[in-house]
Amino acid sequence: MKVERTMQIFLFLFVLLSCTRPTQLNYMNQDIKLHRSPATVGLGTLSALFLQPVPLYYTANDKLPFDTLSFEKTPNGVMLYKTTLLKSFTPYRLSVGDSDKEASAHIKMGLVRSPAALVFRVVAETDLFYQVVLNEKTFETVALKKNQENLIYETWEHLLLRAEYVNFNTQYEVYDKPEGKIIFKKTGREFFPYKVEEIKNEWMKVKKGPGREFNFAGYENAEGWVKWKNEKEIVIRITEYTIE
Repeated sequence: MKVERTMQIFLFLFVLLSCTRPTQLNYMNQDIKLHRSPATVGLGTLSALFLQPVPLYYTANDKLPFDTLSFEKTPNGVMLYKTTLLKSFTPYRLSVGDSDKEASAHIKMGLVRSPAALVFRVVAETDLFYQVVLNEKTFETVALKKNQENLIYETWEHLLLRAEYVNFNTQYEVYDKPEGKIIFKKTGREFFPYKVEEIKNEWMKVKKGPGREFNFAGYENAEGWVKWKNEKEIVIRITEYTIE
């Protein structure tokens, strides 16, 4: 669903909070209640720019943060994520980026340096806070204050429209219009990279990706309207950009 590389990540971090069914964790010899949001697509994403530490709040009603997420570049050039909680976390996207050695090798190959990335799924918002998922496996959440220069919010719709391409890993149908007539069914393992043209709720209109039309050879009717989400999850892979 994005351009990433698997790396060893050094983290000193955990996470907390949100909607329903609290669980318990022993932290610093104290019992802390953790809340889980129901699994949901959410509203969009919140990306960190690493300009300054990010205070973490249990809920949007809290006046003081319970912890702070800070960032530090290591001597070898990768990003270190730190809090005082001694647990790892799994946001929507997390990367420490290229080390200086890796970046040098990539540049010599005509590529660019792969940057660090920290992106959260936003599941709710108030006038002052975003509620974001820190653990995509358990949907545990925290609240982050709005109006921080360090954070950029983007709706799923905006992300889809600017993405380099989207594709499906599974079988799917293409319709002539939302809730209309099926004009194409993908049943095999072909790779069909689409460009998103328009979005209407859970439907998006797609065309063959510019410069990638050769992937659709023999499948002229593969363009039209498809579903990009259901009630609980996004059903497509989103590639924001490629490094070539």
